Amino acid sequence: MPVRGYLVRRWTWRGRASWACRASPRTEAYAAVADVETAQLANAALGLLMAVVALLLVRLPRTPLVRWPALVVSWAGIAMVGAGVLGFGARAAGLAPSLGATPPHMPTALAALLVGVVWVTAWTIAAVSATRGSRSRCAASASL
Repeated sequence: MPVRGYLVRRWTWRGRASWACRASPRTEAYAAVADVETAQLANAALGLLMAVVALLLVRLPRTPLVRWPALVVSWAGIAMVGAGVLGFGARAAGLAPSLGATPPHMPTALAALLVGVVWVTAWTIAAVSATRGSRSRCAASASL
């Protein structure tokens, strides 16, 4: 597969412009993954797991065998996605060059960052509500 690229304009310290060709980040990302179909199926499986956990958060069962793993998985997911959002934000701002180059299309990167922040916020609200709701239900059933 030929690598497509884009031109980057750089300014030298003398004020002259120079041009360089860089490989497209999309092709670099796909080249790093050996089996794209398997990666896409893994993403779909993760999305399905997240949907199941979200449905469990809506109405947590009273069974501790289901309730606690759902809460643990939910908080672990919040921590992992939150760390990804922080890492991507640091990379996009240029604060962490070891994570990779800054994204070439900043509006797209900012939109992706906004989606991640909204997801983490919404999921945190749902997890806190489910945790408080399960505590109040447990306290109410214990007082009966």
